[in-house]
Amino acid sequence: MLKAATAKSGDPAGEKKRADGAKARHPEPLNLEQFKDTPVKGAAPILRLRSRDKIAPVLASPDFAAGIKKLALDAAAEPKAAVALSKFAVRPEFSSAVAEPVKTAGRWPEPSKFKSADDRQRAADALARLRPSWALPWLAQALVGTQARYTKLRRFFASRLILAAGGLMEAAETLGRDLLLDEKIIGLVTTSDADVGAKLRADAAKLKLEKAVSLPGQSANRHRAKWSFRWIRQPS
Repeated sequence: MLKAATAKSGDPAGEKKRADGAKARHPEPLNLEQFKDTPVKGAAPILRLRSRDKIAPVLASPDFAAGIKKLALDAAAEPKAAVALSKFAVRPEFSSAVAEPVKTAGRWPEPSKFKSADDRQRAADALARLRPSWALPWLAQALVGTQARYTKLRRFFASRLILAAGGLMEAAETLGRDLLLDEKIIGLVTTSDADVGAKLRADAAKLKLEKAVSLPGQSANRHRAKWSFRWIRQPS
C-alpha cells in the first residue's frame, strides 16, 4: 500500500493539478506597466483591488491613464476590450477615469459581435452610466437583436436604454413606446436609479392615459416610432 501511494504521488497529471491550484490561489500581481501595454490582460489585477488606499496610487499613475486610453481605442474594434472597459466603468472608483476616453474613442462593435449575453449586459450597464453619444443606438440594437423568448434579457436592455436616455419619453423617441411600458422594466430602472425611476413612472402613466383615450395625433406618433426603427439593423 505504501509503494502504491508513493507511485501515485509522482503522477504527472497530479503534479499539474497541484500547480494549477497553486496558480489559482496566487493570482497574477498588479503590473501597471503591463496594463499600459496590454490592458485587456492587465486589467484583472487592478479590478481585484477593493481598498481605497490601494486604488488611489493606481488612479494617479500615468501608466494607468495610458492603459485606459489604449483600452478605449481597442474597444472600438474588439468586444473583449469593451467588456474589460465596462468592468472599470461600473466601478465608482474608476468610472470617472473611464468616461472621457469612452466618449472620444468611438462606438463599440455592434452587440451581436459580443461573445455572450453576459458580455452584452456588462457593456449595456456601462453605457447606461457613461452615456456617450452613440449609447442609445447601441442599446436599442441590443434590445431589438434579442429574441422575444429571452424576456429578462430584453427587459434588462430596455431598462438600460431608458437610463441612458434619461427617461421614458426620450427612450421612446429612439425605439417606440409600447415595449417600454412594461412594469418590470420600470422596476429595473427604479432599482438602478430612483430619480429616473420616479420620472419613468410618471411618464408611463401619462403615456398609458394617452393610449387609453386615443388622443388625436396618436397615429402620427406611431408613424414616427416606425421611422425610428429604420436606422436600427434588424436581426437576420
